[in-house]
Amino acid sequence: MRLGFEVRADGVHVWVDAPYHKDPAPIDSPGPTMGLWLYEVVEIFIAGDEERYLELEMGPHGHYLMLVLDGVRQVVGQPVVQDYTAQIVDGRWTGQARFAVGYLPSEPWTLNAYSIHGVGEQRVHQAMIPVPGDQPDFHRLDVFARAEDYRQGSSSE
Repeated sequence: MRLGFEVRADGVHVWVDAPYHKDPAPIDSPGPTMGLWLYEVVEIFIAGDEERYLELEMGPHGHYLMLVLDGVRQVVGQPVVQDYTAQIVDGRWTGQARFAVGYLPSEPWTLNAYSIHGVGEQRVHQAMIPVPGDQPDFHRLDVFARAEDYRQGSSSE
């Protein structure tokens, strides 16, 4: 998986390039989709000071979910991104999202990203930065890495 983000004048641009695992698509129309974590998805978390963070979930079929959190798992907003596109080509999928800079927490930023795919017993959770424990816990802000190291794009398969 490769991903990156960049803050520009017209908003925050986030992109992902990941293997496509051919999981079933959500039954909802493409766009904002609650429960997207139950499907094939890449989740990107960007955290700032005092446990304020943003969760952006991007799926290969045009579905996404953005949450703003203030405190671990404390959702305070579910904004709609300005643009989201996804496409599947040759066994990979790419997604690009753009959202308003105002949704970012204050700097310095830390981040982590996760790829989730598979159905039932075949469900796989992969982390860019491994999270300790027996169960996946994507909200472990203490293991996030400095965002500066990933702004130009990062890679892990």
